[in-house]
Amino acid sequence: MLFHRNLVQTLAALGLTAIPLGGCGGNSAGPTAPAIPSGAGGFWRKTDFATGGSPVWAAIGDVSNDGKPDLVVANYADNTVSVLLGTGSGGFGAKTDFASGALPRSVAIGDVTGDGNPDLVVANSGGQTVSVLPGNGVGEFGVKTDFATGLIPVAVAIGDVNGDGRFDVAVANAGSNTVSVLLGADAGGFGTRNDYFTGLQPYSVAIGDVSGDDTPDLVVANHGANKVSVWRGTGSGAFEAKTDFGTGVSPYSVAIGDVSGDDRPDVVVANNGANTVSVLLGTGGGAFGRKTDFATGLNPIAVAIGDLNGDGRPDLVVANNGANTVSVLLGSGGGGFRSRSDFPTGAAPRSVAIADLSGNGTPDLTVANAVDATVSVLLWVVLK
Repeated sequence: MLFHRNLVQTLAALGLTAIPLGGCGGNSAGPTAPAIPSGAGGFWRKTDFATGGSPVWAAIGDVSNDGKPDLVVANYADNTVSVLLGTGSGGFGAKTDFASGALPRSVAIGDVTGDGNPDLVVANSGGQTVSVLPGNGVGEFGVKTDFATGLIPVAVAIGDVNGDGRFDVAVANAGSNTVSVLLGADAGGFGTRNDYFTGLQPYSVAIGDVSGDDTPDLVVANHGANKVSVWRGTGSGAFEAKTDFGTGVSPYSVAIGDVSGDDRPDVVVANNGANTVSVLLGTGGGAFGRKTDFATGLNPIAVAIGDLNGDGRPDLVVANNGANTVSVLLGSGGGGFRSRSDFPTGAAPRSVAIADLSGNGTPDLTVANAVDATVSVLLWVVLK
């Protein structure tokens, strides 16, 4: 016991959190984290990296083509995106900034120009545009090209919705209550956009085959309507009329994944006004059952799905904007989740993503902290 107490005190002095061997912490006064696949204990090690002003979204991808994950951050106050190149061991170099449009709220990574190099697509909430920044393959990006969207575009997703081998873009427009679909053309261009009416204040959009017909569909979280909208794709880039499903209060973020293990995609929503995540289990054909809610921290604003503890069951990670924490909810099977475990981030976390940033085979987390002008990287370190 003395050894354990000294270990905890030593880790706390270093800003780390210890986890008991072979287990996972519950809802205690201090932050905790899940066990790893081997059953050994460990701790989350948080390191902060400087970004531009008011970072509100962080995306992970290998933008330098060196096999190491990099970070791309949308800086709302600076009208830039910051690129931080990864070292492969969980570290990142100093940021390099590239100009976006006005008030960028979201960024996605994908080869939209078709040259084999990752590009950036940014939703500019103050400019009614998305910007495409072409990548050169070594982590640098050219001058942006802007494409018109609806009013106040706040979220962007990339996917091939018409099956032509080119990336297309879907944008949630909070000011016009629409989602814009821009079909990809040659060399990173886009054709005429098509707008689909959503519920009130769409804040998040995801692309995925939720209907099981091998064609991409759209799912949008409607912040002002307490609903998610689902559009079934036709495979040609068009979408059928939407179907709405109830969520908690003020849904802010939506993610798609099979959390129940039945090979049907489910939907998970972070409810900013209810301090919950809603899980809507897929019933087939793009339909979903009634929501089941699970408690989070204060003002959850983003949610990501991934198997954190290696048991083959998807887990949830939620960024709690009002608590300066992320909540981890370990999957219990069948679409259920255990009580959350919370651990600290920077001030006002706005986004969360899951990936193996350190190359050790275990998932790590990255969080954009709007007030601190940082991105936090939380690496899982094994106690040996």
